[in-house]
Amino acid sequence: MRVIAAIGLVLLLIAIVAFEATVGDFEDGIAAGLFAGAAIYDISFAFLAYLAPLWIALARAHPDTATIAVVNLLLGWTVVGWLFALAWAFARQRGKRELHHTSFRR
Repeated sequence: MRVIAAIGLVLLLIAIVAFEATVGDFEDGIAAGLFAGAAIYDISFAFLAYLAPLWIALARAHPDTATIAVVNLLLGWTVVGWLFALAWAFARQRGKRELHHTSFRR
């Protein structure tokens, strides 16, 4: 799961570098560069927001992180699936039940 977090950070860095590169190109005019840079930022933000349930589950070390990731990737395009994955990522993690063994004396 750390790989997914690293991929997200790399995509964000690529978006920042691409924005800087498009703003610095004055051949087509500053407006075209700003528009292209803004589009890259929008796409990057949408991607990061789409994977928000996964990032939250990773940050909280949720025991069902892999399942949350699958639900988010397969059903996240629907609003209901994304909200379900987000709520699940924020859900309180129940501790493992410990079995209390009692000794029986005969």
